Amino acid sequence: MTISPGYDALFFIDILIRLFIFQQISGFGMTTKKKIAIAVIITLASILLSGTFQLWEPFSLLLIISFLKTGWNKIQKIFYCLLPFVIGDMFQRIIGLYLRFVFDIDIISFNSSPFFNIILTLLLVPFYTIFFKGLGIESKNLQVDTLDQTFKKIFISLNVFFITYILIIRGMIQLEIAIENGLILNIDTYFIRTNVLLIYFTIFIISMLYLNYQKKEKQDKEIQELKDK
Repeated sequence: MTISPGYDALFFIDILIRLFIFQQISGFGMTTKKKIAIAVIITLASILLSGTFQLWEPFSLLLIISFLKTGWNKIQKIFYCLLPFVIGDMFQRIIGLYLRFVFDIDIISFNSSPFFNIILTLLLVPFYTIFFKGLGIESKNLQVDTLDQTFKKIFISLNVFFITYILIIRGMIQLEIAIENGLILNIDTYFIRTNVLLIYFTIFIISMLYLNYQKKEKQDKEIQELKDK
């Protein structure tokens, strides 16, 4: 168990931001007290289970949401609970790559810098907002539709995409920690992780645009059918 007040407070804020994204995408109503309580639980888990929490942190909301009355099926729960963490993880890593390039700073110095950690947390909301608005993606078009078989397949594919991304990225981080602790392995894990990030980020953008397009097409068809009737 490792306690670092500054880092833990920043982590708590980061979780609140992801809960904000979760609520915006899913439309699930949560009071401020409930969001704070969930953020506290996840933050405490990160302290008590610091050794393994890095790997299963993205699944933490999925575990908690099971105790709330959402009325969602498994596909909906996985999508709504993993998407905010995938967005947060991808966006912060992409921003981190850009900041490292601009400031010409190595990865170790960057990760250990309180200043850059704060910047990454604070930039998540504006980057998320500008990104989706810039691509014309509306939150309502990300809501899960499992009644339509075409959309059901899309959301299942996205859930698989989220899970594989998390396992690869977080798995590589655990491997890097093991190498630092003495594991002899002659591979550049950071290089692999960065390329995986860029590939998955590109696929993520295409997937969100495709989903948004398909949802709008369906809405337009439904409106036209109503007009025809």
